[in-house]
This record gives sequence, structure tokens and C-alpha cells, in this order.
Amino acid sequence: MTRACVAAAGVLLAVPAAYAQGTQGATVPQPSAADRALATRVLRETPLIDGHNDLPWRIREDTVKPGDVPAYNLTGHTPGMTDLDRMKQGMLGAQFWSVYIPGESSAPLYLPNGKVSSEPGYARVQLEQIDIARRTIAAYPDRLEWATTAADVRRAFKDGKVGSMLGMEGGHAIENSLGALRAFYDLGVRYMTLTHNVTLDWADAALDSAKHGGLTPFGREVVREMNRMGMLVDLSHVSPGTMSAALSVRLQEPGASGPYPSRWFECHAQADATMSSNPDFASQPRTSLARRVSEKRATGSPARR
Repeated sequence: MTRACVAAAGVLLAVPAAYAQGTQGATVPQPSAADRALATRVLRETPLIDGHNDLPWRIREDTVKPGDVPAYNLTGHTPGMTDLDRMKQGMLGAQFWSVYIPGESSAPLYLPNGKVSSEPGYARVQLEQIDIARRTIAAYPDRLEWATTAADVRRAFKDGKVGSMLGMEGGHAIENSLGALRAFYDLGVRYMTLTHNVTLDWADAALDSAKHGGLTPFGREVVREMNRMGMLVDLSHVSPGTMSAALSVRLQEPGASGPYPSRWFECHAQADATMSSNPDFASQPRTSLARRVSEKRATGSPARR
């Protein structure tokens, strides 16, 4: 899956730049018939991986039947942006279904759910979102296929199905617990955005105050454990300091020889601009990013604890 991962990373990186150029008044050239034929051939041979789709949140927040997976029928034209026909038309090869939950503890969905529930209840709501995503994938076995490894994605693509993986958007969901992180991995999560828009006890967010100068020692342990398991480290929404700290984390204990590069990717225009304007990141070639994402262990079958 190396070529597929590199292609996906290239797409993720190219979209923000192309979007920025297209919004500055320049005329965007239309693809020729030859261009379309080439794109179609490539997509038939190589799975295009969408790194983030918020369908599970859309199902949860549906105004007619909130959280009702069967009622949000993907076989027809849905009120949202995703259904099976549009996925087929776009020749989608594989999908990371985002199991996003808000980072703001004041959000109404974090109200106590009985006397024994935690406050604010991040882990509970995260489990509910994973449940929605997994039930959605299971509801369409002829079109979607559960995937946790590169081999799973390749097999699904060969069978004409969309390999379906999970991505968490915000480390607040682990509630400062490496055990919770490992449990989410066991439930199928294969990437985690370190922060959303709120600075955590262990990591600074781009849109909140920088309290730690990046990652705390525990934050580095989170990244190290993600690397050990083979969970992608998503740097969307994090501060430049957190980006730098994540990239410097070694798998081994301090003093061991040889760095162990973080598996990371970035797909938001805002943070992409942050990287381009920051001298610490501007000097890093984009091919380096694609190379890191494509490393076998990032979506392979890592050793467990």
C-alpha cells in the first residue's frame, strides 16, 4: 500500500494549496478529456483514500432522527454530503470515517448521564461515535468493508468495496489515559488528531492558549505510544510547538540511539499555511511528509502490548 498511501498524502497536501490558488481570482483550468481518462485509470488502479469524513457526526446531529443509523439511508440521496452513489461517482477507494467529538467541555452532550457518569464525559461520547461509525459500516456490507490494516484496504479495493477505517479528532477523548488510547486502538481507531480547538492538559492547540510550549512529558508519551501501536499522529489543529514536539519524539527512551519518526499528516488549509510560514517547517520538503505517512507500520499490523 506504499504507493496508495503516498498518493493519498499527496492529495491531502495538494488540496489546500490548490484551493488557495483558486480563490485568489485566477482562472482554474478545466481538465481535458485526456486528463479525465488519466485520472480515471489511476483511480481504478490505486485506492484514493479520503482522510476525513464527518458522516458519523452528521448522523448523530440529524434534525429528523438524530443518531438513527438505519434511518440515515446511504442507498439514497442523503441530506448531507455523503451517500453510496456519490462515493461511487467520486471513485473513492478507502475512507477514514471521523469519529469527531467536541473538545469544549461545556457542550450540552457532555452533561452527566446519570450519577455515575464522568464529567465532562469525553470517553463516553467517543464510544458512542465509534459505535455509530461501526454500525454504519456494517449496514452496507456489499459496499463498505471494515479495515484496520493496509492489507484490509487492498483487499476491499480489489473486491470493489470502500475500505473503512476510523480516525479520532481530538486527544481530549482519551481523558489523559494511555490505557484509553490503547482501548480506542483496539476498537479500530487508526489515527488521532492530538488536539481539536482546545488546549489539553498535555498538548497546545492552534486556536487556544499555548500553555505547555507544545507537548508535556505525558504528551510525548502519547505520541510514543501511538508510534508503537501504529496509529497515525494527525497534526491538524495543533500549535506549531506541538508539531515540533511531535516530530521530535523517539520511540525509545531518552538516550537511546536513533530517532523514530512520528507518523503524521496534515490536511487542513489553516494549519498548512501555519507550516508554510513557520521557519521550522518551511524548510522540510513535502516529500518527507508523504514518506512518513507511507511507512509500512503506520497502517500495517503492529505489535500490541
